[in-house]
Amino acid sequence: MTREQLDRALKAQTDENARLAGALLEMDTHPGHQLLKDAVLTGVTLTRWTQAKQDMSVLWAQFSVHRRLVEQAQQVRDRRSRPTPAEVGELRALLTGPVVELDAERMPIDRRGATVPAAVTDRISLPVLLERMIATYRQITQLLTAVDTAWFRIAAQLDPLESQLLASGKLAVSLNANRNRVERIATELTSVREAVLADPLGTSFDELTRLAGDLAAVRAELQELAAVRDSFQARLDQLASRLADLATAQQVAAQTAALVREKIADPGLSPLPDQATALAERLDDLRASGHTGRGSSSWLARPRSWRRTCKPQPWPYALVRMRTTDLWTAGPNCAAGSTRTRPRPGRSATPRTWTSPHCIEPLTTCCSRRPVTWRRPPWRSTATGRRSPSGPALPRC
Repeated sequence: MTREQLDRALKAQTDENARLAGALLEMDTHPGHQLLKDAVLTGVTLTRWTQAKQDMSVLWAQFSVHRRLVEQAQQVRDRRSRPTPAEVGELRALLTGPVVELDAERMPIDRRGATVPAAVTDRISLPVLLERMIATYRQITQLLTAVDTAWFRIAAQLDPLESQLLASGKLAVSLNANRNRVERIATELTSVREAVLADPLGTSFDELTRLAGDLAAVRAELQELAAVRDSFQARLDQLASRLADLATAQQVAAQTAALVREKIADPGLSPLPDQATALAERLDDLRASGHTGRGSSSWLARPRSWRRTCKPQPWPYALVRMRTTDLWTAGPNCAAGSTRTRPRPGRSATPRTWTSPHCIEPLTTCCSRRPVTWRRPPWRSTATGRRSPSGPALPRC
C-alpha cells in the first residue's frame, strides 16, 4: 500500500470508530435495553437476552481494542509528514495485519487479566474486527427493538384491560353484583401480566384476548344493571303518572256507570196517561144517557172533562147554510168576508147568508143556555156536485 492508501485506510478506520462509538451509546440508552436490564425474565426472552448481554460485553471490549489500535496508528502517522519506510511498514501492519487476538469467547486477549490464561483462538485485522462489531451491533439492536415492540404491544392490551377491570370492580362493588367474576378475571390478569412481561418475546396473545372477552361480557352486564339502577326513579315516576291516569279513567268510568244505572232505573219519561179510565167513564155516560141525548143525562149533566173534549172539528165542506138565530153569533176568529150573501140561482134575488163554520161561536156559549140538539143539514158533494139530504152532524141550539 502506498502512503496515500494508508492515509485513506487510517481515516476510514477513524471515522468508523467514531460512528460505532455513537451507536454503542444509543444501544445503552435504547428503551428495550432499559427494560431488559432490570426485568425478571423467563423463557425465550431470557435466553436471547443472556446471549445479547454477552455480545454487548464482547462488543465493548472489541470497540476498545479497535480504538486503541486506531489511535496507535494515528500516532505513528503523526510523527512525520513524510513517514519513513519503517513507519510505513508499521502503519501497514497496524491497519491491515492480524493484530487483534481473540479467545474462544471472541474477547480480545489484551483485555484479559494477568492471572487469566490467554488462549488465542483467532487473529484478525482491524477491517475484519470492524465488520464483526457492526454485525454484532445489528443483532443486539434487533433484539432490543423486538423486545420494545413486544412490550409496547402488551402494554397496549394490558393498560385498557386494567383500566376496565378497575372500573368494573368499582361498579361491581356499588351494585353488589358479579364481584366473584371480576375478582377471578383480576387474578388471571395478574398472572398473565407477570408472564407476558417476563417473556415478551415468547408471549401468546390468545390468553389476553380471552380475558378481554370475559371482561367485556362482565362489564356489559354491569353497565346494564347500572342503567337499570340509574333509570329506576324515572321509571317509577312514569309508572306513578300512568297509575294516576288510570285512576282518573276509572273515576270517569265509575261516574259513567253510575249515570247509566240511574238512567236505566229512572229514564225520566213522563207517565202514560190513564186513557182507559177516561174512556170507561165516557162509555158509562153513553150507557146512562142512551141514544136521545135528553133527560137527566143531558149535556150539562155530563162530566166537565168530557164536555171539553166535545169541540167542533174541521168541516169537510167550504160553506154550510145555517139558520139565523139570536143564540148564534160570530166567533172571535171570524175574518172580514167570512159571512157572505148571494142570490139563489134561478129564483128571485133573495139573499141568503152563508157563514164559515169556524166563525161560529164555541158550543159552550150556546149550550150553556139550552140543550144541544143535532141536525144533519144538506150539503153539496164536491165530487158529484149533488146535494145530499144528510151531512155531518152539526150542533144546534
